[in-house]
Amino acid sequence: MKRKWEVFLMVMLLMMALNANATVLFSDNYNRANDNNIDASSGGMGGSLGSLTYVEIGDDEIYPVQSGTGNPYPELTHIENNQLYMATGTNMSTMYLDHNFTDAAILSDGGMKIGLSIIQDLGAGTTGQYFAGFGVGNTLQECEDVWFDHNGTGFRGQVGNSLQEGVSDLWVGWSPRFGGIIQVFKNGPTEKGGENYNIENISLTGNDRLELELFFDSFGDGSTVNANILWNGTVVGTDSFAWDADTMLENYIGINGRQAAGFVVDDLVIQTIPEPATLLLLGVGALVLRKRK
Repeated sequence: MKRKWEVFLMVMLLMMALNANATVLFSDNYNRANDNNIDASSGGMGGSLGSLTYVEIGDDEIYPVQSGTGNPYPELTHIENNQLYMATGTNMSTMYLDHNFTDAAILSDGGMKIGLSIIQDLGAGTTGQYFAGFGVGNTLQECEDVWFDHNGTGFRGQVGNSLQEGVSDLWVGWSPRFGGIIQVFKNGPTEKGGENYNIENISLTGNDRLELELFFDSFGDGSTVNANILWNGTVVGTDSFAWDADTMLENYIGINGRQAAGFVVDDLVIQTIPEPATLLLLGVGALVLRKRK
């Protein structure tokens, strides 16, 4: 009878492991008609949250006072050929998704993953001032105030030797500097004291994927978040930081890019990360060993 119980328990936990699927909260493959308004249509959007709105910083409809009589750069961020074109001009693309990613499903699964594909770097700029990436841990107020950073670096932080402070708790992005690097900007109360650094020898080959995995059990201020930085599915860096939401429990995702002629990106996916099946199976083995002793 005891043996049957062990086998039954192993089978049940194995089924749990195999059925631990991620929940896609939001995805966008940008398969919709060419348009300067990138969410004029919800075509290509999916996930449990359905369609979401991209708030482009400086948009006349959102910020009529700041932007004056009209947006001078209407094509900086646009849909073209079923892809997202960012920073296609002498200015920035800076936007955020109008959703607070503190969903119960994220805590239930113990983490989340954000990723997008960087298809092409269209510009000639090769310094660290040019990049395409995304940041997490932004409050709504921080997202809205990014408009006042005219270099469009507010989510990431400084450009060149300037001292502009970023607002994302953690920001990652690809830059053409040194032939290709991943920039990591840690602007909250981090393990390394807010240091910013590069992961080098990351070349852009076309349709490369930048992803950030975050593991945590709370969105509370000061709660530790462990992070994996992935390039084409391979972990190229690990780090940790702490949420700094100013007691507001907000996690808006900001996306930005800077390049003289632009970047082409695609396939944005934001999902939960369930407990890895390998960990559950290890738990099964440990439980069975304890039962047998």
